[in-house]
Formats: sequence, C-alpha cells, structure tokens
Amino acid sequence: MLPQEKITNFLKKLGLSHSEIKFYTASLTLGIASVPEISQAAHIDRVTGYKVLDSLLEKGLIELLVDKRRGKAIKALSPARLKDIVLRVTRNAKKLELSVDDIIAQLQTIYKTGTEKPEISFYEGIEGIKKVYEDTLTSSEEILAYAGGKIVYERLGNFIENYFNRRTNKKIPIKVIMPNTKYAQSVKARDKNHLRESKLVDLPFDFGLEVNIYSDKVAIMEFEQKFGMIIKSHAFAQAQKEIWKLAWERAQEYDKNSRYKKRDTQDKPAEKSEHL
Repeated sequence: MLPQEKITNFLKKLGLSHSEIKFYTASLTLGIASVPEISQAAHIDRVTGYKVLDSLLEKGLIELLVDKRRGKAIKALSPARLKDIVLRVTRNAKKLELSVDDIIAQLQTIYKTGTEKPEISFYEGIEGIKKVYEDTLTSSEEILAYAGGKIVYERLGNFIENYFNRRTNKKIPIKVIMPNTKYAQSVKARDKNHLRESKLVDLPFDFGLEVNIYSDKVAIMEFEQKFGMIIKSHAFAQAQKEIWKLAWERAQEYDKNSRYKKRDTQDKPAEKSEHL
C-alpha cells in the first residue's frame, strides 16, 4: 500500500470525510494559508473548503490565525494531535461498549420483529360472549363469518336482535357461511335488512359456534360450552381471511345449487329470530 493510501485509510478510520482529508493534508503542506489557497491545493471548491473548515477546527486539527498579509488564515496543527483524536475515539468507544447493553434493552421494547406476539382474550359465560360481539362492532371493514344454527338466538335472545340493528346502523357489512337449515333460510331471507350476504351449504352437522374475522382479529363464540375468545394478530387474521375466501367460493356453488330443502336438525320455525 502506498504511503498516501495508508494515511488516507487511517484518517478515514478516525472519522474524517474525503474532503476533510484533502483539505487537512493540503494545509499541512502549505503552512499558513487562506481557505481559497488550501481549497485550490486540495482540488476542492471553495464552498466545500469553508464547510470542512468548521469540522476540522472542532476536531482540533487546524487553527484559525490572523495574518497581516492574508487577514484570516489557516494553519494545520502538528500531526501529533492525531494521537489525541485516537485517544478520544478510544474513550468514546469504551463508553459505547459500557452502555450498549442498556441501549439494546431499551430499543428491544419498541422493536417490531415482523412476527408479532398475538393477543388472546378469553371470556366466560353468556356475558363473555356478548363482550365478544361488542368488539366486532369496532370493525373498520366487512366481517367474514362462519355461523351455526338458532342456538345463537336461544342463548342470547333480544341481545342478538339488538346487535344486528346496531351493526347495520354502524354500516358494517357481513358475509356469512351457514349450514342449510330452515332457521338459516329465515335468516337469509332478511339479508338485505341487515347488510348481510349469506350462503347456505348442505352439511351433515351444525357448526355449534360462530367465527367472525375482521380487521386484525378473529373472534370465536362457542355456545355449547358458553365461552368467547378474541385472537388479535394481523398475520393470523390475514391467513384466516384467505381460508375463508376459499370456503366462500365453494359455498357460492352449494348455495346456487341448493333448493333450501335439506336438513332441519334442531330447527323449528323462528320467524323473528336470525343469526347474523
């Protein structure tokens, strides 16, 4: 490595910029000189020369003089001053080393890893299930749902009727997949009244629960064991939305071909009750 390259690399490691190195080494060769004279010798423009002047003064590598012939002039200090900079850099590095663990610990508290930790809230009893329904009213988008039979109405009574109206008033639409029963047919018949689009599918079983997917949440209402749960996770909610969309495509085919005459399990006519 040539001597000049070695000097340049060393000064870079001390934190000097390319322009600062050129200005500083030129000032060493000129002795006392003006900024324009040093800038010309360093092959940098005058504006850049004045910019690096302040930083080199702060680093303690040059000093400002008053020259009788030139007025304000610049003089490079002894290269031995570089050792002071090395000691200062070393001390600062030691301080950084001592504080780095504490800084890392503080930054970790705001660090977004991309693999968020989900928030899971569990609610017991009918009152708990009602709280889950209330949370769905905070949705900023269309709700995607799987729904069961009239057990919802049996468990929640007037609350669910009131919920449908409040959701409609908040202009939160919903798309729902339900087993094809007489109860579900009565629900589907009133879709337009509740910003709802229902698809009925012929299944050998009833869901027995309800799942709502909205915003970054997945809500589960289980009516047999009477509990509710909300999982808040953007990644999980997005995955469930994509799975629901696949089910919806198939449900559209079932709904189109069905004559709504199959399955009447656990149902009896319920003209005033509906699920979603």
